[in-house]
Amino acid sequence: MTKLWVPRSLGTISPPIQPILPEPHHVLQSKTWSKMPLLYTLLLLCPAITLSAQGGIFYKSNPVPTHYFIAPTGFALKDGDQVFQNNLVAFNHVSMGRRNNKVLGYGFVPSFLVTGKLDYVPIWVSARKSFSLAPGFPRITVGGVGIDLPKAAEGDAFALYASSTFGSKDRNLTAGVLWLQGSAKNTSVSLPWAITLHGMVRAGMHTWLITENYILQTPGQPSYISINGFRMLKGKVAFDAGIAFGGLSLDNRKNSSRRFFALPMVGMKIPFKGKTSKMIDLMQGEQGN
Repeated sequence: MTKLWVPRSLGTISPPIQPILPEPHHVLQSKTWSKMPLLYTLLLLCPAITLSAQGGIFYKSNPVPTHYFIAPTGFALKDGDQVFQNNLVAFNHVSMGRRNNKVLGYGFVPSFLVTGKLDYVPIWVSARKSFSLAPGFPRITVGGVGIDLPKAAEGDAFALYASSTFGSKDRNLTAGVLWLQGSAKNTSVSLPWAITLHGMVRAGMHTWLITENYILQTPGQPSYISINGFRMLKGKVAFDAGIAFGGLSLDNRKNSSRRFFALPMVGMKIPFKGKTSKMIDLMQGEQGN
């Protein structure tokens, strides 16, 4: 056994000081690592995420862990909390937290600003519930969306989905399935299934990298849509920017080619705390004092 020689002038050596991380989920346990899917492992190996907890620097918690660009994560809002979400300027959505990890929401496109008529405004409502079978297990989410199309389309649509979220609020992966049924002008539209795969990693004190991906069963051959970009926090407002691209198969022939597209994706999310969150913040502040 090797002994460490210490000069008497130095006295005893204290154990090394461990950096204090803001939240326990920054520490990656080996048991958890072995159970992670391959894609999640690749996300965690991204060099950018190592910036989130270097040198014991305190980072504020993710203010909007409940959403990717469009899709929700497995983390529910606290009772009374709300998030206003805007995508591509036109699409507006409000999510409201309820007890027992339930989230209700509604949204609309303000087309009346162009048409001057309320009959041509698309509206939708949403609901979801998240739960975990046991501490440390992935968070399971089930939910649905109902859409009332404007009068010009004379139709409606609804979607059901289920997903599972692995990881923490700062770095996570969500895999799920989606089913869609709708109609417009006496024409039925059905999406038998879609596979979804989304992820988020913290890249800095105020920055997150986000990816959102869909594989859709469409006529001819499967289609895919991918949205990739980042989220930047400015004050209490989260700004999203990225690019959406993919290939859509709209022909019934199996050997038909996909139509490729690419467009910018911009948005913002503004969280509003309810009484429950404000009380928790107040209690934490008193304990800190």
